[in-house]
Amino acid sequence: MSKLDRFMEYYWAFEEAYDSDDWSVVEPFFADDAVYEVTGAAVLKGSTAGRDAVMARFKAGLDGLDRKFPIKRRIEIIDDEVEVRDDYVKIPGRVHYEIPGSPELLVLMTEEAWFEGDRISKLLDTIPEEEAAKMAAHVAKYLA
Repeated sequence: MSKLDRFMEYYWAFEEAYDSDDWSVVEPFFADDAVYEVTGAAVLKGSTAGRDAVMARFKAGLDGLDRKFPIKRRIEIIDDEVEVRDDYVKIPGRVHYEIPGSPELLVLMTEEAWFEGDRISKLLDTIPEEEAAKMAAHVAKYLA
């Protein structure tokens, strides 16, 4: 199985966990000592180590932002910018957030995954500062 196929399996498991809040479906995709890091956006920036801690951070991140939107966010992968190497996948995307009666919020981000075998050893989300600022302004205006 290619690393891109494995990453997409993880992606769909993550979406399932988003809906069910059952993170056991995501755990098998991560090494025991996996690292999750967010760079770019100061408010979200940080690093978390260990599979259990990564799962907790995923849940906290969704609870703190994504689940506040009344319509589930949608992720659009920018296919022509995807990069795949032996043990690495880079997935640029656009995250669409919607609130009835307000303009759609579109956030650009990149997710990178490094693999050890078939498990993710490091996951890096990069959200440019201007995208985070746009997100914060939208949330303050339409979700406050």
